[in-house]
Amino acid sequence: MAMIARILLGIEEIEIIMLSLMFVFFFGTFKSIMRQILFTGSINTNKIIGSMALFLLLGLMWAIAYLILIRVFPDSIHGINSGPWHENFSDAAYFSFVTLTTLGYGDILPVTPIAKVFAYLEAIVGVFYMAIVVSSLVSSSGSKHLGRDE
Repeated sequence: MAMIARILLGIEEIEIIMLSLMFVFFFGTFKSIMRQILFTGSINTNKIIGSMALFLLLGLMWAIAYLILIRVFPDSIHGINSGPWHENFSDAAYFSFVTLTTLGYGDILPVTPIAKVFAYLEAIVGVFYMAIVVSSLVSSSGSKHLGRDE
């Protein structure tokens, strides 16, 4: 699809536009799911699955952000080349989830200052996400046990 758009529209950086649209779509989906699961009543299977979906969407959104970063600054992440995004997606997703879970780096590393900023912001978001989700689920569980179920 990017090749067709590049040929028909003559836009050289169509991949950045497509990745940005994907990011916006995932962000909208993230917001929609977040409204449904956080601090909204008792815990059920849908909330737990929604919490997992949110975490996976966070990782995918950061992977797309890294792919955009690589298109703009090709050597910003060591271990991910500057080829087409679809060839680098698995490496970007791997790097994203390693960062989001604060697992630690090995073969893929942020090199430039902007890549390092992205990496530490993602790590902070990952830690805050866990804190917010756990507090949401605990408060929902506590209100159910105290007879304050919404």
